[in-house]
Amino acid sequence: MQSLKHEDLIQVTVTFWAIWYARRKAIHEDIYQSPLSTHNFVTSFVADLQLVQPKVKDRPAVQSSNTRWIPPPAGLMKIWPCSLLL
Repeated sequence: MQSLKHEDLIQVTVTFWAIWYARRKAIHEDIYQSPLSTHNFVTSFVADLQLVQPKVKDRPAVQSSNTRWIPPPAGLMKIWPCSLLL
């Protein structure tokens, strides 16, 4: 189980579950299912699971900027630009 990828493990688990269900129905209720219907159920169920899984989005890198006041060199002064709305 540890050597399988997550998607493959889900596929195997759902397949075993569907085979167990079909076998139980055949033994206890005399209801027989074709292997094709079992395969179609597994395919459909796994596809539905993939639709429900949340998508992992890459978060954009946040740039941390040190926006602090840097004093001007000696003998100079800073004048901040201001915008006037006319």
